Amino acid sequence: FQHLHNFVTQLRSEFGIDDSSKSQQEVNAELLALVESSSMPTLSRKLTGSVEKVITTFAASWKNALRDTDKEIVQLFSNYRQGTDVLKRILEQVLTSYTIFSKAAERQFARSGKKPLVASQIVRANDIITEMRKYSRSI
Repeated sequence: FQHLHNFVTQLRSEFGIDDSSKSQQEVNAELLALVESSSMPTLSRKLTGSVEKVITTFAASWKNALRDTDKEIVQLFSNYRQGTDVLKRILEQVLTSYTIFSKAAERQFARSGKKPLVASQIVRANDIITEMRKYSRSI
């Protein structure tokens, strides 16, 4: 999930969203509102160039990454409840980050007037949620 995290972090920086005095939820809500609005700023060349890489990397690895994250949490936490709470927070953050990313990517594709072939590889949020429920019923 590293490419996804890096993209969202850079997006937050480019859009001038200050996260120093806000909770992660507040920052995500602000960023999500911005990418969903018609006034979303145009992505920089650097971000635009990384969109396709994030799409292909995520599409190829997300299921294995979820499984590996679950395995890691199980190994790190002997207390089942604590482990499930941590896993739930991680999965929610991944879903939120991917939602922000996919909306920004789709908006950018719409602005350019052409959808690259890689756009068909964008994973649907419902598919991610279905897979996440295998690891955490509370998602």
